[in-house]
Amino acid sequence: MQAASMNTKGLLFKLTALIMALTFVFVIVFSYYSIFQGLWVKNDYKQVAALFDLEDMSISGTGVMSRFLPLLEQNEHTSGFVHIPNTGIQYPVMQTIDNPHYYSNHDFGKKGSRFGTPYFNENNLLLIDNFNYIIYGNNTNDGQMFSDLTKYAGPDYYANAPVVYMSTLFEEHPYKIFAAFVADSDVDYQRTGFYDADEFLLYAAEARMRSLITTPVEVEENDSLLTLVCPYGEYSGARFVVLARRVREMESVMDSYESATVQENPLMPKRWYTLKGLPQPEYQSKFVLEKKQDPPESTTTSYDTVSSEPETVSSEPVSSRTSLPQSSSKASVTSSKKPSSSSSKVPSISPSKPIEDKPGETSVPSSTPSAVAPPVTLGNLTVSNSTGQKITGTPEVIISQIVEAEIGGSFETEALKAQAVAAYSYFLANGAASGSAPYSPLKTPTTKTTNAVKSVLGKVVTYKDKDKDKVAATYFYAMSAGFTALPQDIWNSSLGYLTTSVESKEPVDNPNVYFESEYTITAADLAKKLSVDLNAVPDHAKLVTITKKDARNLYVVTVNIATKGSQKGNSFRSSVGSTLLRSPAFDIQYNEENDSFTFSVKGFGHGVGMSQRGANEYAKLGWTYDRILNHYFQNIKIEQVT
Repeated sequence: MQAASMNTKGLLFKLTALIMALTFVFVIVFSYYSIFQGLWVKNDYKQVAALFDLEDMSISGTGVMSRFLPLLEQNEHTSGFVHIPNTGIQYPVMQTIDNPHYYSNHDFGKKGSRFGTPYFNENNLLLIDNFNYIIYGNNTNDGQMFSDLTKYAGPDYYANAPVVYMSTLFEEHPYKIFAAFVADSDVDYQRTGFYDADEFLLYAAEARMRSLITTPVEVEENDSLLTLVCPYGEYSGARFVVLARRVREMESVMDSYESATVQENPLMPKRWYTLKGLPQPEYQSKFVLEKKQDPPESTTTSYDTVSSEPETVSSEPVSSRTSLPQSSSKASVTSSKKPSSSSSKVPSISPSKPIEDKPGETSVPSSTPSAVAPPVTLGNLTVSNSTGQKITGTPEVIISQIVEAEIGGSFETEALKAQAVAAYSYFLANGAASGSAPYSPLKTPTTKTTNAVKSVLGKVVTYKDKDKDKVAATYFYAMSAGFTALPQDIWNSSLGYLTTSVESKEPVDNPNVYFESEYTITAADLAKKLSVDLNAVPDHAKLVTITKKDARNLYVVTVNIATKGSQKGNSFRSSVGSTLLRSPAFDIQYNEENDSFTFSVKGFGHGVGMSQRGANEYAKLGWTYDRILNHYFQNIKIEQVT
């Protein structure tokens, strides 16, 4: 018995020793991994940053800044670059619309990582200029990613690093930091658009009230913003936010920032006062907060799925036009002046790494839409969003979000109204009120957009079909080639309300909207897109040739594809890529020297029906929404559904 007891004690001792040894090894390995993982990540991103030439400001032939091409070759989600001199922040900025927070826990190489990679808010529309760019990054507490942001709580750090340089794919701007504050889900710090100058200035003023430091940087109604966000360890759900405004034309970056001081009694989030046991201040935010889930803290170790914001009736638009306020005068907080519209930036895209975006155009019909009678009452509409989810809501709710996604509140009010009526009519004609769920981009609307939709709620475009009123499928798209196209030239069917190619006033002199674009692709790459064996085409110049254009010699009606035969010009455009070949109004030039094709393109979209840019130009001339619609569509009536 005594021997057995000793054996048992010996086994227990050995087992305990083994567990302690394994625990010790685990602690050593984990500590080693934690320490050296940070060093590995730091080295990896140093190599990534080295690919980005900070001095190269040239523009490639695709409209993308040349400095981004090496990064795009590595990762097609590259959408920008952020750099703050005298800090550790120098990183590419990513964007993935379908999974907005993917890079909260994935590195630049798309591998799971607690460090993640900085990324844009999904509502930032990166083909155009924005009111407020928002970039999220992790706080790893070791000087990497956005850890250094929290140091802006002190004026000395701010004075040494007051300027942020942020590049999108198309341009770079410096931004002067003017506020740094603590936020959480009760604070509205993720606003990407503003109804008017008053709202914009109030937003900036509230940020100053919250700021832990006072700065000498002023904010005016014409400014645009950059917001940097990272988790903040003071309590769960807290975020540290650094807000900057763009350096103005002819303004020096090298100002004196030493006058920054610590702000006494800054406005903190409500939860902060509760946790501290302090009384809440009487101040009430001027903003009605749209409840949004904050970006994740990126501490998960599972990389198969990434949590994202809950799905509502808002999703990333297919095409969008949120732009900066452009009023010329300065304003105070009490100013009533609203920002006027500004043009979008929509460049041609590199063929090797296309950016995932589509022109703002209605879907190509597989056949003529079924003739639908106007509804008797305003019933609900059902559409499918970008993830395929069916969304049902009232016409006011659904159409407001469609209009915001399609053109945005920066457009003229009468253009917004025309878009609202066209969208309501188009989706009725395609079954949104009668069992179908046609696809549409959706986005949370601004007050301006909602008010425009309300003013024409129930207005529908109709035409006569065998002596009966039917709803017209009022097609729309981003920008014509100077004249509209006929449906029989673009597709295969004619429509009684689209019988004439009409002139469309487009912003052709505005270089930022890329009315004209070019796309170059090698014969080998084009053959792959067209599923053609290039070896069977002795003369590569004949891989694709234009065989017919429309009566105005603008839109390509048919092309001939070697070994395959005739194809509609717009179908060919879809095969190549509708964001690369931006419209079926193109010419082709073959370059024998490098065996490539260059497409010279006008406009953006299929060209049938209403040009959104054209509608906005006519609205600027004082045209009303009904005049705009009657210009683009023939033989129609605009009726009221009650």
